[in-house]
Amino acid sequence: MLLPDNGTGFRFDPQSFQYAFNPDVSIRRVVREEDSPPILVGEEWVTRSDQVDRLHELEEQRQRSRIPVLVWGIVLLSLSLLLMRSVTTGFSPFMSRYSPFTPAEPASTHTVLNQP
Repeated sequence: MLLPDNGTGFRFDPQSFQYAFNPDVSIRRVVREEDSPPILVGEEWVTRSDQVDRLHELEEQRQRSRIPVLVWGIVLLSLSLLLMRSVTTGFSPFMSRYSPFTPAEPASTHTVLNQP
């Protein structure tokens, strides 16, 4: 709102208004007398204690289905032993396994010609 200011000029005062598409929302606190009110889970209503029991059962099933740490340790140990064996026997992934030719030193004339 534009209002006169004691004869010295004008001042603007904001006016509160509310849009029709943003109505007031009333808040009402709900105090439940029960210790364990029902909770909507999926399409069925269950109590909190029932839901806690279900979650504990799911956790137990997950723990039973996990592979124990000892099995993972055995797998990693066997893979590392295989890798060590391949390294100590001179295996190279860049060397052909089925080549009839064995690598050899080049002829001495070849090395002499390439030296500056």
